[in-house]
Amino acid sequence: MRSKDYDVSADTSSQVYGGYTSEKSKTNRAVNFTSGEVLTHKGKVFPAYFHATCGGTTEYAGELWKIDILPLKGGSVCSFCSDSPHYYWKAELDLKTITKKLGERYQSKEDLNNIAVTERTGTGRVRTLELKDASQKSMVISAKDFRALLGSDLIRSTNFSIIIDSDHVIFSGKGWGHGAGLCQWGAYGMSNKGYSYKQILDFYYPGAEIVLLS
Repeated sequence: MRSKDYDVSADTSSQVYGGYTSEKSKTNRAVNFTSGEVLTHKGKVFPAYFHATCGGTTEYAGELWKIDILPLKGGSVCSFCSDSPHYYWKAELDLKTITKKLGERYQSKEDLNNIAVTERTGTGRVRTLELKDASQKSMVISAKDFRALLGSDLIRSTNFSIIIDSDHVIFSGKGWGHGAGLCQWGAYGMSNKGYSYKQILDFYYPGAEIVLLS
């Protein structure tokens, strides 16, 4: 039984859908033109994840969720999102602010002293981080959780490096979003270069098939 009377919301979970008055003729035309078409893999509809800007390479969805299918294996080298305003980003925080944002996930009673990347995924994104307190005791946290706790609009992706200057932490990164599936700025770039929607979907979801519902 549904808990709500609607399927979309005005936040990032529904692409900040602004309602009927925010719709555009171009996007409505695209929706109408592809009406009845669905993206499938081996005859089944799959979660066609997408994000704002991949920053150069799409990510394997299995790094984020329990899913392992060809269209979401990632590794698509994308040069089409380079014009995105989110291709490069930087965030600066002090260690006390980070400790506060981590909340109960930071288990030491001593002050946070250092943050270091301990492992990266095959696409170069951070998989795990090590947090050390003043006595050098450490704990490991996934980059996905770390980003969520600090704020996904602040730490825009897990593709970042860290520089610590005294108690000041500088994050320098690329892309915005989890990186799995379709890169929206990349799709926009491909479209401007004359690629069709089928070519775009084939690039970001290799092995997927567009099927017309009967």
